Amino acid sequence: MSAPADSDFLLNPVDVASVVDSSSTISTIIGVVTTDDDDDAASKVESLAIDSASFANSVDVAPIDIEKAKVQALSQQLSRSYKENQSLKILLEKAQADFRRQIQQTHHLQKMQSKILRDAANPVSDPCDEVEKLNAELACTQKELAEEIEMSKKREARMMRLQEQLDSLKKQGEEQTTSIENQSALLIKNLKSQRNELLVVLRKQTKLIDILKQQRSHVEAAALLGMVEKDFMKVVGRH
Repeated sequence: MSAPADSDFLLNPVDVASVVDSSSTISTIIGVVTTDDDDDAASKVESLAIDSASFANSVDVAPIDIEKAKVQALSQQLSRSYKENQSLKILLEKAQADFRRQIQQTHHLQKMQSKILRDAANPVSDPCDEVEKLNAELACTQKELAEEIEMSKKREARMMRLQEQLDSLKKQGEEQTTSIENQSALLIKNLKSQRNELLVVLRKQTKLIDILKQQRSHVEAAALLGMVEKDFMKVVGRH
C-alpha cells in the first residue's frame, strides 16, 4: 500500500467538528447502559456503535473512545450480574438453614410420636380418658408431621431451583469475564497500533511544516534578490 501524501494529513473543518461530536456519542452509549435493562442496553450500544461507523472513518481517535464506552458498558453489566449472584447466594443459604431447622423439628416430632405410642401400648395402667387423649395427641402429631414433611419437600425443591439459577449466573459471569478480557486485550492492541499511526502522521506533518517554512524562506529570498537585481540594472543603465 502506497504511503499517503503529506497533504492528506492536514485537518479540515469537517474533521474538527466530527471530533467535537464524538463526546456526545460516547455519553449516549453510557446513558443507555445505566438506564436500560441488560438486553436492551446491549442492543442499543451495538446500534449506536454501527451508527458511529461513518464518523469513525473520518477521525482515527473516535473508534478508541467508542470501544472504551463499550467496554465500560460490559463492565457495568458484569457488575449487575455479580450483585444478582450474591443475592441468590444469600437466599440459598437462608433456604438451607430453614431446611435444616425443619429437619430438626421433624426429628423432634418423631420422638414425641414414639413416646406417645409407647405410653399407649400399656392401657392397663392408664384410665380410658387418658388413652383417648393420647390418641388425639397422636393424630394431631401425625397431621403436623405430614405438613412439615410436605413443607420440607417444597423448600428442597425451591433450594434446588435457586442452586440451578446460581450455577447458571456463575457460568454467565465467567463467560462475560472472559469476553471482556479478550475485548480489552484486542482494544489495547488496536490502541497501540493507532498510537503508532498517529505518531507517524505527526512526524509527517512536522516534516511538511519544515518544508513549507523552507519554501517560504526561498520565495522571500528570491523576491529580495529580484528587487536587488532590478535596482542594479537601473544603476548600470544610467551609466
